[in-house]
Amino acid sequence: MKRKKIGIITICVLLFLGAMIFIVIRNGQRKDKEAIVEDTEKEQYAVTYVWPKNDLTEKIPEPKSKNGAVLHADDQKTKLKIKVWQVEAVMELIDEGCTIPFIARYRKEKHGSLNDEQLRNLDERLTYLRNLEERKETVLASIEEQGKLTEELKQQILAAQTQVLLEDLYRPYRPKRRTRATIAKEKGLEGLANQILLQMLDHSVEEEAKQYLDEEKEVTTVEQAISGALDILAEAIADEADYRTAIRKTTMQKGSLVSAAKNAEEKTVYENYYDFSTVLSKVSGYQTLAINRGEKEKILTVKIEAPEDDILRYLCKKVIVKENEYTTPYLEEMIADSYKRLIAPAIEREIRFPASFPYSGYQALFSDD
Repeated sequence: MKRKKIGIITICVLLFLGAMIFIVIRNGQRKDKEAIVEDTEKEQYAVTYVWPKNDLTEKIPEPKSKNGAVLHADDQKTKLKIKVWQVEAVMELIDEGCTIPFIARYRKEKHGSLNDEQLRNLDERLTYLRNLEERKETVLASIEEQGKLTEELKQQILAAQTQVLLEDLYRPYRPKRRTRATIAKEKGLEGLANQILLQMLDHSVEEEAKQYLDEEKEVTTVEQAISGALDILAEAIADEADYRTAIRKTTMQKGSLVSAAKNAEEKTVYENYYDFSTVLSKVSGYQTLAINRGEKEKILTVKIEAPEDDILRYLCKKVIVKENEYTTPYLEEMIADSYKRLIAPAIEREIRFPASFPYSGYQALFSDD
């Protein structure tokens, strides 16, 4: 009987010790596994991509994906942690013809269960960058064909990170219809324009303009010559990429979206926008949608009010670099004309109707969809 009891006790002790040893080993394995996972995650998140929406000016170095599309991190609002292998996996699936809903639902094991928003942002960014690279090739070929492609300009184009900046660089070289400036150039007034811009005349502009009178070219008066020369300068200012970038940024930061009723007595669903104004940077999606529809139905008039005084001061500071009593008044006149006639309308179109300017960066704020 005693032997039987001793045997039972021995078995219980052995079972208890075995259980304790098993628990210790299992806990050790779990800690090792957690350490490995933690180290792996740290390594995978060494590069975090943040996809951009509206920032058009900040430049950040861009890593490239395996297929050559640039992936850069300059967004200030929507921050999505996406690992490198996830980006590559999704790009591969998209290139195979898979749709975003299909990838989100049936290919989670390949991309690590990214959600629909992350996948769509990645898809949109990839499309944007690929179209941008194609457009760069077109722009470079066009300028090279004209024999005007310098190494400096080529590097600027290749480094452009947005469609807007690329188009600003291409603007002076884009084939144009006949404008007031091209007509003035045909009349031989480019030399007078250069003399005004140099700001070194020691006599009146009117006196200088007499040298450019030519009845055969229909330049019969001093006023015609000066007007043509100012038209040339106005277009040159409007085509300057750096000026347009700065003016666009100032307009987005300080400008306002303004709407008014064509008939204030008429009762409509747009009455909240009969006398409406808000800063461009704070416009909400539903406001944009309502205002655009109200304008489309011819109930509202809509415009963008830019900080004109600030912009004109900026342009004058950039263009008028010398004190010259003869040229300064004409340059001030030219700058005002360039902004009001050429720059302001173009930037307003870019901001209000982004569908006409693909990949301009404004779609997130100004879109009917």
